[in-house]
Amino acid sequence: DQFGEIDILVCGAAGNFPAAVLGMSANGFKSVIDIDLLGTFNTCRAAYEHLRKPGASVIAISATHAFVPIAYQAHVCAAKAGIDIFCKTLAIEWAAAGVRVNVVAPGPVDDTEGMRRLAPTEEARRHAMASVPLGRFASKDVVPLLGCGGLHDRRDLRVRRRAVAARFAQLPGRGGCHAMTFAGPVNVGMDLARRLEEAEARNAVECAKAHEKLHPGRGATVLEVGGGVAIFVGVESPLTHAVGMGMYGEVRADEIDRLEDFYRQRGAAVNAELCPLADPSLAAMLKDRGYGVIESNSVLVRALDGSSFSPAETVRQAYADEEYLWARTVGRGFLEKTHLTTEEMDVGSAIWHMQGSRCYLAFATGHAAAAAALALDAGLGTLFADSTMLGFRGAGLQSALIRERLRVATEEGCDLATASTLPGSISQRNYERTGFQVAYTKAILMR
Repeated sequence: DQFGEIDILVCGAAGNFPAAVLGMSANGFKSVIDIDLLGTFNTCRAAYEHLRKPGASVIAISATHAFVPIAYQAHVCAAKAGIDIFCKTLAIEWAAAGVRVNVVAPGPVDDTEGMRRLAPTEEARRHAMASVPLGRFASKDVVPLLGCGGLHDRRDLRVRRRAVAARFAQLPGRGGCHAMTFAGPVNVGMDLARRLEEAEARNAVECAKAHEKLHPGRGATVLEVGGGVAIFVGVESPLTHAVGMGMYGEVRADEIDRLEDFYRQRGAAVNAELCPLADPSLAAMLKDRGYGVIESNSVLVRALDGSSFSPAETVRQAYADEEYLWARTVGRGFLEKTHLTTEEMDVGSAIWHMQGSRCYLAFATGHAAAAAALALDAGLGTLFADSTMLGFRGAGLQSALIRERLRVATEEGCDLATASTLPGSISQRNYERTGFQVAYTKAILMR
């Protein structure tokens, strides 16, 4: 009563001790199950009536023990695997109430009590390190970002933000059955992250070029820095941001200096995207310089090999003379207002003129009611700029736009599709219903 409803529930209780199965008592095994698995159940069950619905998020802290067998850790592996399947089930049961359920499994985290107990010697540390594909332990400075999904309700045009929080519910859509076949799950690793970040950086560059072509003299420009790019198209523009940094190694202090000078000279704040697979030097330097997380976005992916889609009857590609209609529809949906300024219309126009972009409209009662875009890049289809106007939401228009763009991407030979949404949003749910999974969640940092 004093603090109101719960927005975020974190289940993090854990117990651990190394023990062989034959050297462990039933009570020892049960103690870890009780703390980890039963503790998660009890916490979720007790908190449900106090959760803010819709919009609440449940974050269960698990471990890679859930899917990797480890000697002398049978009790922990069983408990963590139980947490995973429990949360998958919970996500299905609570989805109708608008509650999002995530499990975070960060792996070995350096300089923690758990590592000191489970890897007390250099040999044990080397053995643990060998099990990590990136060849390094996680940092306490970075891991807290893993659970930041679902904290923000603010909608805007960035549609690019994304701590590794796994998606565990894929729910059937409403409003009938659509002909669609699914490919298998996508394995997430450094190669995939680089592919996604590089494609987003190229799309951002093309958008800046389009903006400069439309409005020469306004100062739209690009800076290559830290292995990524910094984009400027206006002080208040949602397209002004830095993306792709740290994906190929250490980011130096002088590169952050260049990034900050680039935006300072133009009177803009620094908005830097942080991929959780980026080199840890980037997160450490941004933290030391006082940057804080202002937003996060889920990066979703879907394999397209072997997939097929039927055409969406309410969706078509926008005609060549419909730039104004498309930009207005996008702006009205995102900003939730009827009258748009010239600068607000410019965002949609820049996307329209991006090299390689394809713009789509969805219709209801004979009127354009929703819009979206597709960019094709080396076998990757990026679905972005999804927007549905007030008064037309809940009618399946975004889902139809998703299916139509997936159909086109598949016919164009793409093997993978990607999109970005606010964590826990209706947009993310719509993408998950069409077979997307969360690859990782990116944090947006600002000072």
